[in-house]
Amino acid sequence: MLQRRYPWLTDNSVTVLRRKVGERMQEVIEEETRGAVKARVLSASGRDTEAIRHLESYLIEEPEDGDAWYALGEILCKIGRNEEGYRMINHGRRFL
Repeated sequence: MLQRRYPWLTDNSVTVLRRKVGERMQEVIEEETRGAVKARVLSASGRDTEAIRHLESYLIEEPEDGDAWYALGEILCKIGRNEEGYRMINHGRRFL
């Protein structure tokens, strides 16, 4: 559609534009969800340890983000650290 409207755009230009738009969209989603979406994506792709590290770092800066605490709890429960996971979920409920 872009190339029909702007015929001077090359295939490479459109590829770069799509990549940049996708990156910005991900940044906006992450800003709006306070980091929980990124952690859930990491966890869904089998990178639970990385997701936990991401949330732990994020929660140092944003300790009142209930959604991030809840996501951390979910991931901890998923990997079998249930007691710790339930504590994180309960802690996060204070901020929701």
